[in-house]
This record gives sequence, structure tokens and C-alpha cells, in this order.
Amino acid sequence: MIAWLLACGGTAPGTDGDTPTGRVPEGALLGSQVRAEADGVWVSAPGVEGDGVVARLDRLSGDATLADASVVMRASEPGQVGGPFAVCDWDSGQAVAVGAPELGDRGRAWLVADPGPGETAIGAQPYAENRQDGAHTGSSVTCAPDLLLVGAPDTAAAAAGSGTVDVYVPGESGPDKIANVDTAFGGAHLGLRTGVLPGVDWDGDGTEDLVVGAPGSARAHVLPGPIQGSVLASAAGYVLQGEDGGELGYALATGDLDGDGALDLVLGEPGAGNGKGRLWVVRGPIDADHEGLLRNLAVSVGGVTQGAKLGFSLAVVGDVDVDGRDD
Repeated sequence: MIAWLLACGGTAPGTDGDTPTGRVPEGALLGSQVRAEADGVWVSAPGVEGDGVVARLDRLSGDATLADASVVMRASEPGQVGGPFAVCDWDSGQAVAVGAPELGDRGRAWLVADPGPGETAIGAQPYAENRQDGAHTGSSVTCAPDLLLVGAPDTAAAAAGSGTVDVYVPGESGPDKIANVDTAFGGAHLGLRTGVLPGVDWDGDGTEDLVVGAPGSARAHVLPGPIQGSVLASAAGYVLQGEDGGELGYALATGDLDGDGALDLVLGEPGAGNGKGRLWVVRGPIDADHEGLLRNLAVSVGGVTQGAKLGFSLAVVGDVDVDGRDD
């Protein structure tokens, strides 16, 4: 499905003069991020000149273009639509969070509640914003049950470039911030890209925990829930340590890969081995016994080609081969 989207070429409403059926121009970055659902697919094209779009396609066979999209979320000024987005299936209804890390001095994450058929202007919607210049708010946007997590990897909360993950709940007038996760390590870039994984009870205490990658410091932090107030990741929970310069935690995923009924943690380390990359699997549940160097705690698969950057992106897709284990 993803290969189909990236190969389709697509069109972007309004990109060919006054007609809504022009081909996506060079640099549109169609397929920068994709979210597949049972009856459709969401796709972003943040490079569409002047605005950028996030759209939903209901047509999953044959040729389709963005002109066929049932929902289009369009920016009203350059920089408002970035590559990151997340579809939030909350008790209050569906919402779409759209990251715009390059907007202005701080970046933003917009929240579109109940995106209906037709076109929606992103700029008119509520948003979350880190108050620090250069934060790149919205570099990651992640949903959990009735929570929105927004990464701002270039904040200097404790040290230059340490990064922050801000936690919000949906409010009547927009996202309400309830917590923030920081680290004491400069250049850690907490909250970068897909390095935020909420919604799993790793230690079995009945409360959902949070895993955040800090690729700049080659660490991933497993933080016991609930996440409330100000949390210093480098002093709370369990630390998984990777290779220096390996960018551990750049991408995170979860699934039951060994079929034992417990979720396992998958971590990408794309800079390992001088850029060959590596992915790690830590078998769940995860507790204090799992803290330390990953090479002593986990199994791994390494890249074989220089520059391959294995682990740059991860997805657990369920039990595709029906052997009782997720793939």
C-alpha cells in the first residue's frame, strides 16, 4: 500500500493554475508520511509550494490523485504543513495533528478536530507551540488515548539542543498542556521524528508508560506512567544505551515479535556501524533489569551496506505470515 502511494505520482488540488487536477510539482514530497486505515489512507505532501497538504484518500485501487481526496487539510501560508502528522482516534472523536517544525521561529503543531469532507484551512485551527525560539515544535506528533505528544527537539530546556516532548490533552479551545519531558543531555534532541512511543504498560503496573528516544545522546528512555508535570528523562525510569553516534531511538515501534503474549520494544539505531545502521529488539516486559547497554540486553539486526541506515524508520505490521508472531 505504501509503495502504491509513493509510486502514484498524485495530484494536488490547485497546483496547476486555477484547476484542481494538476500533477504534484517537483519537490512536493508526496508520501513524506503515510497512515493506512482499513478503508482509506492519509498522506502528506509538505513540499507543495506555498501551502502543503495532508489528505485522506478513500480509493485504494487503481490510479488515484490528491484531487480524489475526501479530506484535504491545507496551509494558508508557507511552512504551516510539515511532514509529520498523526491521526488521533479519541473518545471525543477523530482528530488530526499536523506538525510544522519550520514555521516561524518556534514551529507549531496544529490540531484539526473531526476533519470532515472537503477542505480545511490549517491556519484557522487550534495549535500547540513551545515558547522557545528555535524549538522546532512539531518535529514529531504522536497520539495516545486522549493525549497528544509533541516533540520540540531543539529546545534548550536543560542544555543546548536537549529537546522536549510536551504532553497535551484535548481542550475546548485547543490542546491543554499537562506535562513536559526533558533531558539533561545537551544535543540529545529528545522528541525528534518518530522517537516517541506512548500507550504501552511496559512494567506491568497497570499504567501506560512512555518511551522517548534521544538520538543525539544515543539513548532511549523508558518512563513509567502516569506522565505528569515536569519529568527529567535522564533521571527517571530506565535508560537504554546505544553506540556513541549511533542515534539510538531515532525510530521506535512495538509488537509481540516472539509470540509470548508480551509486547516487545523495537529501536532503530541508523547511525550505528558508521552508518550501516541497526535495529534492536528488547523483549517485554521492561523493568529496571533492562537498564544499561543494549548489546547486553537485546537482540539486533545490523545493516550490511555503508550508508544503509537500517533503523531509520520502523513499523510492526502484525502477523502477516500467520505464525503467531508479529512481523
